[in-house]
Amino acid sequence: MLKDVLEPIPDDAELIVASQSCDVAQSGETEPVVEVMIATRISKLDGNNTYNKNPRKLHLSATRFSEENVQEKTYLEIQATDKLQIPKPRFFGKRPDDKTVVSSASVNSFSKWLAGRYDRPALPTTFNDALARSDPNSRKRKKYAKNASPFTSGIYVEISPNRELTQGEQYTVNLLGLIPPNLSEHADDVEKELKALAFLMAEAGMSVRTYARTEDQITIALLKNFQRLYFDDISFKNDDPLPPEVQSR
Repeated sequence: MLKDVLEPIPDDAELIVASQSCDVAQSGETEPVVEVMIATRISKLDGNNTYNKNPRKLHLSATRFSEENVQEKTYLEIQATDKLQIPKPRFFGKRPDDKTVVSSASVNSFSKWLAGRYDRPALPTTFNDALARSDPNSRKRKKYAKNASPFTSGIYVEISPNRELTQGEQYTVNLLGLIPPNLSEHADDVEKELKALAFLMAEAGMSVRTYARTEDQITIALLKNFQRLYFDDISFKNDDPLPPEVQSR
């Protein structure tokens, strides 16, 4: 966290450095700026925006210390567009804000969210179209959103066939919900979220199976068969243009 690097920012905002430490340490000639994200405080976490389930918005938990050094849980929201590039000289003599501390788990979530912005998989257009047609007014999606668990570290999808459908074909879907190892007691919450999403896909004519597993129960080899599912990318209405990453080639 950083304060006083720019002009005064809102009281409910923090600046979080997005640049890697090695880039920050590089000379100003090689890396002339430091990238930061603006985070605002919110009252609670929304499960739809925790970890990197939403590529455009992220919710994180942090610890806030009072003047009496009393710890208090606080929550932050980051919008993908709320970022700044600050010349390095403006950081000289500045220290991180020691009154707000983000856990290592939140730092890991933040870094994966940043990377996910530029590494999102493109699912077949017929897969996206089927979901859009089955929920033209987003009513079912809103019902699903109510079941989104803040303990789900990611939802992954394995679809067969993994291509555009021809007439008469149907998608078979394996839905995998991952849970951090230290939150395994929340498996029922994650399973509830998966069942709600499976219902949407079944309504779209897909055959769906769900699996809730902790991250340490899944091998890298198995995960390579799945694609990260960003439901935000497939929630568009029928009359909206498809985003570039899901247009037919």
